[in-house]
Amino acid sequence: MCEWLSVFMLVFVRFKFAVVALIPVFLSITACGGSGHSSSSSVARTASTSTSSTSAAAARASTTHSRALTTATNVRIPVRFEVLAGGKLSPPQISIPAKLPIQVTVVSKDGRGHHVVVLTTSLQVPASGQVSRLLPGPRAGRYPVKVDGATAGLLVTGVNPGP
Repeated sequence: MCEWLSVFMLVFVRFKFAVVALIPVFLSITACGGSGHSSSSSVARTASTSTSSTSAAAARASTTHSRALTTATNVRIPVRFEVLAGGKLSPPQISIPAKLPIQVTVVSKDGRGHHVVVLTTSLQVPASGQVSRLLPGPRAGRYPVKVDGATAGLLVTGVNPGP
């Protein structure tokens, strides 16, 4: 008897849940103008709903459009090379994304002045000093970094940022 009662309750609860869950569906179908007659209140409700949803969609579209047109300003990739004894660079290779401006800084750590060429830009690094220059973003590629005329490092562009 208890088993039969629990099965009956389970079926009854499922039926109630199904009815409660389907009420919004039935209401939305009847509000869509299924009958030939329409009252002015349902027309007004439908009109205000469609206007608000249209204006909300327009607001989302304009926000998306303005976000797409907005570009970041003052974006630059910091790149720092240190010239060590014997004209060696630390780090010997730096990898960055392509087409972004590069803020190159070269520091003399060996106490001597150096002539450094990064991309096609020539930099004069003072003894025990540093020099910094903003360079336009290069295309993807592998660019040697020269210290006093000899290749000492590499700047690799076109890699994806992150781990």
